[in-house]
Amino acid sequence: MTPLWPQLSGVAVRLVATDLDGTLLASDKTVSARTRRAIAAAEAAGVHVVANTGRSLSTIPEDVLDTAITYALASNGAVGYQFGAAGDDGQALGGGRAAERRAGRVLFFELIASETLRDIVDFFGERLPGTVFGVNRGVGETFLAEPGYLTLARDGETVGDRRRMREAGLDELLAEPSIKIVARHRDFSPDQLLALLASSGLEGFHATTSGAPFLEIAAAGVTKASGLVRLASSLGVTRDQVVAVGDAKNDVEMLRWAQVGAAMANSVPEALAAADIVLPGNDDDGLAQLLETLVA
Repeated sequence: MTPLWPQLSGVAVRLVATDLDGTLLASDKTVSARTRRAIAAAEAAGVHVVANTGRSLSTIPEDVLDTAITYALASNGAVGYQFGAAGDDGQALGGGRAAERRAGRVLFFELIASETLRDIVDFFGERLPGTVFGVNRGVGETFLAEPGYLTLARDGETVGDRRRMREAGLDELLAEPSIKIVARHRDFSPDQLLALLASSGLEGFHATTSGAPFLEIAAAGVTKASGLVRLASSLGVTRDQVVAVGDAKNDVEMLRWAQVGAAMANSVPEALAAADIVLPGNDDDGLAQLLETLVA
């Protein structure tokens, strides 16, 4: 019988790095029972399933914590994290166990310099007034936003829930190095902001978009791929043992780096172009089908 994805034949997969929104998560931001079971089976078979997301650690949904996933890369590769112990079967934890899962340990983190933050803000202030900013502090547990940012923020955004958001002036936002700075404008899309920043000639950062309504900027060289390289190395996993799965522009680097890059059917064109194979969409359990194939 011809395998569903011939590109996986002969690949001794030990790690699957998966994006969350648009990939592991269904459109309603939940993890399906099939995906939950597939992750548990993969982990039991010795395959690390790693959450690799643009979200900060504090905004990874409890549905993800309720899986057997042990490792996460957050803020587009800027933070590596090991969660607290998971349930044996990947079933829902309940009973406050999500807090235990979050109480893990930081493996590494990369900060963007405060001087670079200032350069970015000054550039947009000159070229596109009305651009507003927020920063992730610590390893992403705190989000500081200038007043105009919270006016534009919608409930349920991946940048963080409002309990972790605090309004602050620009001087406070820019006073310290941060995990990530995000920018948004009432009248311009994140991709338009990305193109404008690319024309600035500024250095010291890496900018991308994820499908969220803001531009995301980390330190130079920090991508989902760079975080994946660090984590895989620490686990004794080599590039030829890695499959990466994603759907957005911020997934492109890891899709290209992995031995096999898998894009979801619902992916943006850039992710599809970077991938070796295309999976069914996130609402059709595409990730689960991939994991089931690998375990089988």
